[in-house]
Amino acid sequence: MNQPGICYLTGGGPGHPGLLTVRAVEVLRRAEVVVYDNLINEAVLSYAPPSAERVYVGKRAGRHEWRQADINRLLVDLTGSGKAVVRLKGGDPFVLGRGGEEAGALAAAGLRFEVIPGVTSGLAAAAFAGIPVTLRGHAGAVVLVTGHDCPMESGRVDWAALAALRETTLVIYMGVRKLPAIVSALLAAGKDPATPSAAVQWGTRPAQRVVTAALRDLPPTVSAAKLSSPAVIIIGDVAALAGRLDWFKPGPLSGRRCLITRTREQNGALRRLLEARGADVVELPMIELKPLPVTLPVSLSAAYRWLVFTSPNGVEYFFRHWHADRDIRELGGVKIAAVGAATRARLRALGLRVDFTPTVYTAEALCAEWPDAAADGRRVLHVRGNLARDSVVARLARIGWPVDPLTVYETTAAPGAAGRYHELLFAAPPDWVIFCSASSARQFRAVAGGELPAGLKIASLGRVTSAAARAAGWTVDLEASKSRLEVLVEELVQREQIPLP
Repeated sequence: MNQPGICYLTGGGPGHPGLLTVRAVEVLRRAEVVVYDNLINEAVLSYAPPSAERVYVGKRAGRHEWRQADINRLLVDLTGSGKAVVRLKGGDPFVLGRGGEEAGALAAAGLRFEVIPGVTSGLAAAAFAGIPVTLRGHAGAVVLVTGHDCPMESGRVDWAALAALRETTLVIYMGVRKLPAIVSALLAAGKDPATPSAAVQWGTRPAQRVVTAALRDLPPTVSAAKLSSPAVIIIGDVAALAGRLDWFKPGPLSGRRCLITRTREQNGALRRLLEARGADVVELPMIELKPLPVTLPVSLSAAYRWLVFTSPNGVEYFFRHWHADRDIRELGGVKIAAVGAATRARLRALGLRVDFTPTVYTAEALCAEWPDAAADGRRVLHVRGNLARDSVVARLARIGWPVDPLTVYETTAAPGAAGRYHELLFAAPPDWVIFCSASSARQFRAVAGGELPAGLKIASLGRVTSAAARAAGWTVDLEASKSRLEVLVEELVQREQIPLP
C-alpha cells in the first residue's frame, strides 16, 4: 500500500535566503516535488535534493501561465499520489498568497497538509529599508493590504476606511501598477497629502531600492525612479525614518544581475561571494556530475609514484571510492600533484600534503614544470572526469612518464536547463553570465543556440573556459587572472565599479 502523501504549504520568505525558516529547510531537504512561485530565490530551491522534481507555477502581472484552479488541482494530484510535496510560496503562504485556497483544496480532498509560515515580504522589506512599521508615538498598528483591487472600481478594499485610520501604517502589496489610483483614493478620502511614504523594490535582496516622498508625490517619484514589481508601498509617519535608520547598504555590485551556471551543488560558494558584494544572483545549472564505478589498484604505492588531480571534483569522487574500503595510510610513498588552488585546498582539507602545484593553473603548465625525473619505473595515475583532455597523458608520456587515466566521474547536461533558459535570460535579462568550466560553457551554447540577450556580458574563470566560450562565437568580457572564485569576483567588482565624480 502506498504511503499517504503530504503537502507542505511553505513560506519561502521575502527573497533573502538567510530569512528562510528552519522548518522550511527541513521539509525542502526531504521533498520529492517542489512546486514554486515566480519570486522564489534560487538559493532556497538549492535546499531540495537533486532528485526532487521542480515544477514552476509562477505568475506575473498580466502573465498567468498557471490558473489558481490548475495549481490547486496539481497539488491535490501530487499529494494524492503519495508524494512529499513542498508548495513553496514567496513570503508567508497565508498573507496575500492564496495559500488558504490551496489548503482548502487539499482539505476538501481529504489529504494531509502542513502550513509553514514565512517572513512576509511587506514587513521584511520595511525592516531592510529602515522603517519600523510600528513605533511608539507614531504607529500602534499596521495594516497589510493588497494593491490588486482598483480603487476606481468596486473592490474588496475599503480605501476610504483605511484613509481614516490614525497612527496606523499601511503596507500595500502588489500596488505599483495601480499606485496613482490608490493614492488618489486615499487623498480623496481625506488622507493628509504630506503623509510620509516609501516604495521598496526587491526588498531584502542585494538589488533592493528604496524611494521616499510625501504621499501626493509618491506616484511620480516611483515612476521617475523606474521602480516596478516586486515592490511594497509603505504609507505612514514611520516612513520618514527610512533615511535615518537605513542600515542595509548596497554593495559594489548592487544593481548587477549575475547568472551562474555551475552545478547545483557548486553554485553556493560563488553565489555567496557575489551576494556579499551586492549582486542579484540567478542560478541556471548547466551540468551535473555523477560518480562512475571504478576499480582502484590493489597496491597504489607499488604501481604509482604520482597521483595527479586536475580539479576539485576529481578529488571528491576519487576519495569517495577510496574511503569506501581503503585506508588512507596506503597512500604512503605516493606523491600528489594538484592543478589549481581549489584542488589543492580540497586535498589539504582531507589532511593530505600536496607535493607539486604548477605556477599557472593549466595542464600544460603542470607538464612543463613537472619536478620529477622518471627513476623507479612507477607510473602516474591521472584522476579526472569523462570530459578531461588527454594533454596530461600525452605530454607526460613525452618526457618519459607513463600515465594511466582514471575516470571517476562524468559530466552530463543538467535536466530542466533548456526549459528555464528563456524564463531567466529574457524575462529579466542578467548583466553577466559566469562560466566556471568549459563544459558549462559548451552546454550553455547547446541550450542557447547562439541566442543571447543584447548587452549580456560573459565572465570566465580561466583560459580553457574562455576558449570554450569563444568557440561558441561569443566575446569573453572578463577572464579571471587566476582560476579562483575570489579573484573572479573581485575583478568583476573592479570592472563594474563606477568611479565617483
